[in-house]
Amino acid sequence: MALADEFKVDINAETNLEKNAIILEPYYWEFKTDMAYPPMNHPAIGSDGDTLSYYLSRNGYNVWWYQDSAVTKEKVLGIDDYRVALISSHMSSDHISLSRDDGNNVISDKDLKAAYQNPVYQPFVILDGCSSASTKKSKKSPLFEALQPAVASGGAIAGWEYAVLSTWSADSTGTIFEQLNARKSLGDANDYMKYTYGPYWIDYWKQRGYNFEGENQDLIIDGNLDWGL
Repeated sequence: MALADEFKVDINAETNLEKNAIILEPYYWEFKTDMAYPPMNHPAIGSDGDTLSYYLSRNGYNVWWYQDSAVTKEKVLGIDDYRVALISSHMSSDHISLSRDDGNNVISDKDLKAAYQNPVYQPFVILDGCSSASTKKSKKSPLFEALQPAVASGGAIAGWEYAVLSTWSADSTGTIFEQLNARKSLGDANDYMKYTYGPYWIDYWKQRGYNFEGENQDLIIDGNLDWGL
């Protein structure tokens, strides 16, 4: 696997001109090789991009998928041009890390807030990284605060309250998009992930000798729960 990889699924149709999505995985290879336990019930095994690109392209989205050092600061700060944007990375409540070694490997909440000013109508932004949604005091994270224009534009943002197992984050995010693909609303998809798939996931691995109790944390969503693909 090269250090800089780019995947693009390009569907050009008159009805799809505003359905653009971007998937940014600056630690794709690290997360992929760290996933000792593959996701279930999805057409691909591995990262967020493996699953999301499938469902998004099926729903007529133009999908841009960047991995490892192909994920630049400029790409992250340009996510307001996309209706669906997912960033899967090492995070904290106030910054996103990149895998580049050129001195541009950290994006702060201030960087994001300055750039994310005029999002498209009803965007959905997923910050798939540890503590991306909340601070230690259970308050909305600075990263979530930076993305509030998405909510004001009728969209939603999603992230995790605390440290998240990479296998669970990829699997649960894929499950939500599987439900969205089935024409469920974002709120209904999240409820399915929490109340149906999450307990099943724990039980599945428990029967195979792994105790992941408590690892199936809830995805925190702020904004339009009626959002759909």
